[in-house]
Amino acid sequence: MGFYIKLPNQKSIYLSSDTIYTDSVDKVLKSYKPAISVLACGTAQFDLFNKLIMNIDDILKFVKNTDGKVIANHMESINHCPLTRKKLKNILTKNKLINKVWIPEDGEFLEIT
Repeated sequence: MGFYIKLPNQKSIYLSSDTIYTDSVDKVLKSYKPAISVLACGTAQFDLFNKLIMNIDDILKFVKNTDGKVIANHMESINHCPLTRKKLKNILTKNKLINKVWIPEDGEFLEIT
């Protein structure tokens, strides 16, 4: 599940919730073209390895398919989110996608104008 929000005179935003990369997510990225996406990147899964949220392949696909900026969140917060900020940064750098993603540290904020 996710939410696309567009208000007058503001940048559009897509807020991902507990979702994997689906046709609906793809449609939002390609049809609505959010300027900003907040993406849960912790790669959470059930004990039996079923995805709760996007895995690293989904995250890379999402970043590649968006025209906007991605804010990566929901990492290092609970025990079933094994992907760390450092590992995500390394993966994005290796795939030449780091310039499209902001990975905030705890307490950090970004003002987008």
